[in-house]
Amino acid sequence: MNIFYVDDNRKETAKVSQLGGFIVAADGYKAIQDKFTKLKESKGLTRADPVKWSPPRQKIYAPQRAIPDLNAFRIEILELLAESPIKIVTSIIEEYGKYNKSLRLRYLKNSTEFLAQRLQHEVGAAGFGRIIVEHPGGDDHEIEQMRHYREIRIKGSNYPNFSMKLESLDETIYYTHDFCCDGIQLADFIVGSIGHAIEKKDYSFVRLYKDKIRKVNDKIKGAGIVVYPSSSLIADELINNLQ
Repeated sequence: MNIFYVDDNRKETAKVSQLGGFIVAADGYKAIQDKFTKLKESKGLTRADPVKWSPPRQKIYAPQRAIPDLNAFRIEILELLAESPIKIVTSIIEEYGKYNKSLRLRYLKNSTEFLAQRLQHEVGAAGFGRIIVEHPGGDDHEIEQMRHYREIRIKGSNYPNFSMKLESLDETIYYTHDFCCDGIQLADFIVGSIGHAIEKKDYSFVRLYKDKIRKVNDKIKGAGIVVYPSSSLIADELINNLQ
């Protein structure tokens, strides 16, 4: 079985929102978890302490905020991912451009469908894939995303312009909170570093794991990274720096 850990990072005040993370074989996940735990413990954290790319001011993130060099910690997390047997896939939604905000739910549904298609490609006809997503809270979009996933899981995916069966995927997507799941915390560092690259034009972090981003014929766009709306150019410089 392969598991796709997906961070849901929606920020209408930022340049982009993302749904993204990494695909990993279930029997290879524990080794990543163990390394992740040792890394946290080396910084004075416990296994139970959650971490994020950009830790908020909440009390549960106080141990991470106390780390003297957060950038060094970020680099160690990303290097851990870079040496792990994973495939990175993310969907980027432009929030900065002047497009119709009423289309946002459509982009979220399209993003969910894109992630499901890529997981199906990875597991193949004989495999099995499960998607675990961070529960974002604050709106009902995740319900609509679940309904959309259920529909394409049963009827097949026809977006953008081809028919694809998703029969190797689980019947539903599963939601959890980041503080409950190591995989979601690690996915947050992927999504956070990509967002940082787009916002700050600093590609030093994402280059650490660029070889783990899913590619087809050596191309990242459309294989490991997709952008909505399709006319958006907001991630072009990022993709050029990863290619």
